[in-house]
Amino acid sequence: MSREIDEGLERAERTRPIPVHLNTRVKFLWEKVAKQDTKRLAQLAGVSQRTAQRWSHALKELAEGRLTGDIPMTKANAGKVEQAVRTAWQPRVLTSARQGEAGVSRVRPVPAMKPSRVSGRY
Repeated sequence: MSREIDEGLERAERTRPIPVHLNTRVKFLWEKVAKQDTKRLAQLAGVSQRTAQRWSHALKELAEGRLTGDIPMTKANAGKVEQAVRTAWQPRVLTSARQGEAGVSRVRPVPAMKPSRVSGRY
């Protein structure tokens, strides 16, 4: 029950949902977070460096069109990839949301509406 609540709060903090497809998740980790380093990708996802090398090779094959479908992966590794993406997805949004929780609000007040001068109506 508390896990569902935590996931709901995480979804509310984000402005965009995490990628749905496994290939897109691995590509996000590979390009944005690990900066195309297999050792860093392996540490982030909690897998061996050889597995990260397989994923990077599969991403290259996908880009070249030689591989169709999802990257071959076990369910356990897919869960690890999802968790790594959740922790790295939209870091600036998460920090600003957490600062708002601490009492520092980043919400600006809405200015007062002025009547329209074109039509003469409000």
